[in-house]
Amino acid sequence: MVKKELSLHSNLVEIQLFMNCPNITYATHVVSTSLYDFSNLNFILPLQLHLQTTISKTLVFHDSIEEAMSAAVYINS
Repeated sequence: MVKKELSLHSNLVEIQLFMNCPNITYATHVVSTSLYDFSNLNFILPLQLHLQTTISKTLVFHDSIEEAMSAAVYINS
């Protein structure tokens, strides 16, 4: 119903989770500059990465596929 009302594409991934999962932590992060300044995503990665460094699984929401792709390019660089 929501997809139809918002005219969302059928190829979008929908994640359905219960809200009371003990292994999920919800958090927000203040955007210090522009939404398009991807340095705001630096909090996801540790300052120094080593082979044994584990990075927590993180879900970041973006307003568009293009913005998400640009953020991925930034993080992978």
